[in-house]
Amino acid sequence: MKDYRNLFRPSKTQSGIATLEMLIALTILVLSITAVILLVFGGQSVTADTQTNNEALYKAQELLERARALSREDFNLVNPIPATNDDIYQKGVDVETLPDFLTKRVTSNVTWTGDHNRQLSITLSTLLTSPSGYNNGLFCNSVLTNPGGWKNPIHYEHESTDLVDQASGNNSDGLGISDLAVLNQRIYIAADAVANNNDNFYISSLPNDPIQWPAHQGYMGSVDTNQDGSGGLAAVVTAPIDNKIYAFVANTSSVASKGQLQIIDVTSPTPTGWNPAITRYTLPTVSTTKLGSSIFYSNGYIYLGLTATANGGTEFNVIDVGGGGLPASPTNPIRKGGYFVGNTVNSIFVRGDYAYIATPNTENMTIIDISVPTDPQRVGGSPSLVGGNNGESVYAVGTNVYLGRTFGSNEFYILNATDLANVSITGTQDVGTGSQTSVNGLAVRDYLAFFMTKAQFQVWNISSPGSITPWTSDNTTNSFLTFSDFISGNGNSITGSSLFCAGNNFYISIKTPQGQNKDVIWILTAGP
Repeated sequence: MKDYRNLFRPSKTQSGIATLEMLIALTILVLSITAVILLVFGGQSVTADTQTNNEALYKAQELLERARALSREDFNLVNPIPATNDDIYQKGVDVETLPDFLTKRVTSNVTWTGDHNRQLSITLSTLLTSPSGYNNGLFCNSVLTNPGGWKNPIHYEHESTDLVDQASGNNSDGLGISDLAVLNQRIYIAADAVANNNDNFYISSLPNDPIQWPAHQGYMGSVDTNQDGSGGLAAVVTAPIDNKIYAFVANTSSVASKGQLQIIDVTSPTPTGWNPAITRYTLPTVSTTKLGSSIFYSNGYIYLGLTATANGGTEFNVIDVGGGGLPASPTNPIRKGGYFVGNTVNSIFVRGDYAYIATPNTENMTIIDISVPTDPQRVGGSPSLVGGNNGESVYAVGTNVYLGRTFGSNEFYILNATDLANVSITGTQDVGTGSQTSVNGLAVRDYLAFFMTKAQFQVWNISSPGSITPWTSDNTTNSFLTFSDFISGNGNSITGSSLFCAGNNFYISIKTPQGQNKDVIWILTAGP
């Protein structure tokens, strides 16, 4: 019988092949298992990355939504947020104000460390526009590009006589500057120049770099808006309307026909022979001639303050210069309504539907609802404040109102106006001793408050309203910029008269004893 067992028994060659096949199969199996393991763990890593990416994206979107909500509340609340830790993430916000002052570029940044120490980040950006439109309160850039530099500000000085000397027929003793405004690299100067027989309104170009200001020869034009030397100007604001530039001035002339409000077409001034179109508007509701004292422009409306109208009339007035549509325009102003204050309106600040006014009344700061221009109504005001100071300057950001007062007890107040009918005090500060401490000018940029007193330029850290501190190089009030340190004469006769904030700079006029009101104009910038 034939033995078939060898048929099923592999030969040595066959056995080697089989062994090789088994090794190959085993290798493939091992590689497959390894691939599965890598795939599983790699999938977990991808899943983890996806989760963190989505979470980071959400956080970046949330930061932009918060900025958008703040913009609707108050455009000046949209400011940078330093990077802070949030679990494994660091998140922050950068803000850039564009040249039109109406738009901000907001960028949210979220960074974190992924697997294998990979540095990951998500950046989102959007443009936000001021919901309240053009407003001279927006000129002051709320974004602090170099906050530390304001601990040691730099000033550049220019004598107003340099402007007067270039104006034909003007007295070189000076101007008596009452107010300043800046727009499109021009400075507009309102002056009470009756005693010197000068023009009362001047325009000068500004240098591209403030360091050039002392030697800058930028005179562009000037005019006596009253034409008879009957009075000067108390305040000025500017606005671009219908492809023209207008200056709105509060007039102090005692001649009724000169008007309490004057509107000057300043689109194309010329150094010689300038004869601009001037609209002179006399309020129809004032029974006796009262003088302009303060002014504010917002989105087509002028808010004009007057000196006290003892014999009737309203000291706070709403005037349509195009905000309500035709027939109102800058050349055809129409008074819509007013509010009887019972005293001089020293300062006006408008935000949204409310005007905040500073007066010598016991209620130093009054809030007026202007949502219906024909019927302004008081809705709140400052509570009882320490001392008999007068309300001198006012600024509002969000639900906070900042009040500057004449010298005495606590010249500066931070007021919370969340509940308009029950305004509360959240912070106070005595800014110095003596009669030179009145806060005549005030601006707030993020967490810093900038004051112009009669004697100094001061910067304060108001991030903690209950503990307001000097923002100076040595953290004391000794380092504030004092006018008399740079201008010769008796300190009490050197007085800060006006402050204007535009972009990242401040513009201050200072009256001096050198001749008759020989003012100087400072441009202040942040130090290094």
